[in-house]
Amino acid sequence: AGALYWNRDDALAREEAERLGEGEPEALLFRAVSAARLGRPEARRLFVELFLRQRLSSLHARAWPFLQSEPSFLASFSAAERGLMEGKYHFTQGSWVKGISLVEPALAALPAGSLEGTTIIAEAGTAYASAGRQAGGARFLEGLAAGLEGQARAAALEQAGRLFRRAKEYG
Repeated sequence: AGALYWNRDDALAREEAERLGEGEPEALLFRAVSAARLGRPEARRLFVELFLRQRLSSLHARAWPFLQSEPSFLASFSAAERGLMEGKYHFTQGSWVKGISLVEPALAALPAGSLEGTTIIAEAGTAYASAGRQAGGARFLEGLAAGLEGQARAAALEQAGRLFRRAKEYG
């Protein structure tokens, strides 16, 4: 699938990525990019899934520049989705403060249900810790948790507690 992807043989790359299945994170990138290049309707959903559900990795460092190179396709995402995607890209670059400044408003604006089963809340917690912004991150995530339910709420509260402990704010 990789060679087909790089050669822009998108129809075959998409087929091969489908064959690799859901368990292969890079296959999701191949499927998303190939679907976008082919103008397939599932392309948006695949990119959102890539950025919300896949752990922070070099895939995000590759996906965001692709999206930037396709301005009309990028414009099909909401401002919150674009902020989350760009923020996660900055996390891959170690630009924690820049990433946080994009991810915070995105998390606050995304529908609460869209955060269920995602990795972004834990990644935001790591970014706050890496940026030395434990107390501020803890307060943001604690506030975010108030509007969430289920696993997303538990993740936000867990990260807030972790950050409060690191900031030595035991209140």
